[in-house]
Amino acid sequence: MKNKLLLLLFLATGIVGFAQNDNAQKKKASEFNIPVEYYKLNNGLKVILSQDKSSPTVIVAAYYNIGFRIEPKDRTGFAHLFEHMMFQGSKNLGKMEFIKLVQENGGVLNGSTRFDFTNYFEIVPSNKLETMLWAEADRMKGLDITQDNLTNQQGVVKNEVKVNVLNQPYGGFPWLDMPQYANTNWYNAHNF
Repeated sequence: MKNKLLLLLFLATGIVGFAQNDNAQKKKASEFNIPVEYYKLNNGLKVILSQDKSSPTVIVAAYYNIGFRIEPKDRTGFAHLFEHMMFQGSKNLGKMEFIKLVQENGGVLNGSTRFDFTNYFEIVPSNKLETMLWAEADRMKGLDITQDNLTNQQGVVKNEVKVNVLNQPYGGFPWLDMPQYANTNWYNAHNF
């Protein structure tokens, strides 16, 4: 009988402790808040700012409202091509210098083209925020579009599509195949 009372007391203590812990977690979860501020600049550029000072890094991300779904019939690939062209130089940064600038400052970067948008991001130490904003603005306003860069990147994009989309022996990316089968409207029925 004594063992049963001890077991009952032990279980009751555990339940009370669990309930108190659960209430503390609920309170903490209700206090979780991600601050987000929205701005629209005079030139139409939308800025979303969300400060998090838990890490001494900053992420700069640029999203363009163009993806492969928005391209004209029989003229696809432009969004993906210009995703690549954004790394081929600009007014103040030469070919591949944008990548070099990010990496030499301890950062990482990438870009991608999706159905409805093309995006670029850089993650760098927070003291490099102004540098990254300058570099993004530089390539926004002045890409170095030369015939050599264009020809080179056309070949790169064609090869990427061949390797990553068309030549998948074991299924590949089903979400890329779905639009053709799920839609009859051309703008929704192509995958790259």
